[in-house]
Amino acid sequence: MDKVIEMNTLAWDMRAFVHINSKFYDIDRFMQGHCTLPEIDKTLLGDVKGKRILHLQCHFGLDTLSLARRGGICTGLDISSIAINKANELAEKMRIEADFLIHDVHKLSQFDNGTYDIIYTSYGVLCWISDLYQWAIDIKKLLSPQGKLIVIEYHPFLNILFPGSLAGEKGYFDRDIGITKVTSGTYADRKSDISYLETRWLHSLGNILQSIISSGLILKHFEEHRFSPYPIVPTLTEQYPSGWGENCLEKSSPYLFSLVAGRQGHV
Repeated sequence: MDKVIEMNTLAWDMRAFVHINSKFYDIDRFMQGHCTLPEIDKTLLGDVKGKRILHLQCHFGLDTLSLARRGGICTGLDISSIAINKANELAEKMRIEADFLIHDVHKLSQFDNGTYDIIYTSYGVLCWISDLYQWAIDIKKLLSPQGKLIVIEYHPFLNILFPGSLAGEKGYFDRDIGITKVTSGTYADRKSDISYLETRWLHSLGNILQSIISSGLILKHFEEHRFSPYPIVPTLTEQYPSGWGENCLEKSSPYLFSLVAGRQGHV
């Protein structure tokens, strides 16, 4: 497993080099005051002022820093040293208080229990986690008594519509098997001249929900969405107030899901 994480770390280091200067992330706009959090995220996160927030798989921290600007006490984690170094550079340059750590999401048990009011992760994150059941158990331990987990993620159905878009060309119910392949380019710049080996894991929607339930967390919100903040697949051709969607919304496929879970009796 350590070798797989090393391989994925190198892949994300290569992505980060490209993403930092990409139009997709548009750091200049962020530095002018733009909040990078999509509306759905802001709605579920609510008022974060004074809340202790752990942002998992934060990349180079634009969303983490946006949360800090809104008053959150934020810590961002990512396996890429390139990404975390850039996040720290931006925090210092913008004089935004936030902590960034190079850390593997598979090792959350190393953090102190009961530390965070919000644990947040979004958009293309779960396919990099080999064991969602252990992930959910670790998250429950890290949450404060009134803490909550917020996940906003691309819908697993996308891997049926576009095989390989999330985690390789396997069946919907194939899971717990790492899918290793060579990837060229990156979602932020599909023409970029990079190529790397990576391993992802495909998780069905049932597997994702069951991992939350089995951990003892109480599911308080679950919704499927026909919009995406980003035009991640070719069918998303129209931009609506709620995000990118299909021309015919009545026959739309699900593109995102969102969930909120917390300790028993609290969210």
